[in-house]
Amino acid sequence: MPFPVAARLLWRKRRWRCRESECARSSFTESVPQIPSLRRVTGRLRAAAGRAVADEGRTGAQAAREWGLSWPVVHAAFLDHAVAVLPEEPEPVRVLGIDEVRRGKPRFAVNAESGVLKRRVRKDDPEYGLRWRLLRNREDLTTEKFTDMWNRLTDLGQAGDEILSAWIAKEELRTLLALARIGASRHQISHHLWTFYRWCADTDIAELHPLARTIQDWWPQIEAFILTGITNAASEGING
Repeated sequence: MPFPVAARLLWRKRRWRCRESECARSSFTESVPQIPSLRRVTGRLRAAAGRAVADEGRTGAQAAREWGLSWPVVHAAFLDHAVAVLPEEPEPVRVLGIDEVRRGKPRFAVNAESGVLKRRVRKDDPEYGLRWRLLRNREDLTTEKFTDMWNRLTDLGQAGDEILSAWIAKEELRTLLALARIGASRHQISHHLWTFYRWCADTDIAELHPLARTIQDWWPQIEAFILTGITNAASEGING
């Protein structure tokens, strides 16, 4: 029995122009209900792609490969599906997650409580030259580079101290999560968790306090990962 061959439909749309001078539209292309104007995918295919992501557990990238579409088209189809099935008045938002996908330029605003403008570091800031070292893990830095980074940050005063505190908190959290690779005991896990909590609690950096609370809220899931080594990072990476 021969394998089925996928059929590809090509439609050359004609553009019509209205000769009436008072016509507000002036021109339009041919369309049918399944393929409205400015669309190249049928509504049935868009609906199937949207359901694949919303109801069948596929990532946007997986659905795009399966249906032969681009990721933006699948994402738009998923949004259309979600708008159709979600209630008009959803429950108030209690926890907000930020997706890894962003379009457009980043926006910065003044914090209503602190009055501080949150912005990215600029080239003329003293800490700009250390940005790549701060993104590195401690074990990937030589002793000379680590010492140089530490001394240059402490010379900056309070700003440098805050950056160091945040960097150390990141390293303490990495140390905790790395226990998944060595089969650590519950005593070791509790000790490193307490070390991370204590560091965050002893700093005056406001951002580290909600970080610690987030770890606390998700600790059952995080502990399960450390004890079993099972994670959904692969599916998240594919989706990204």
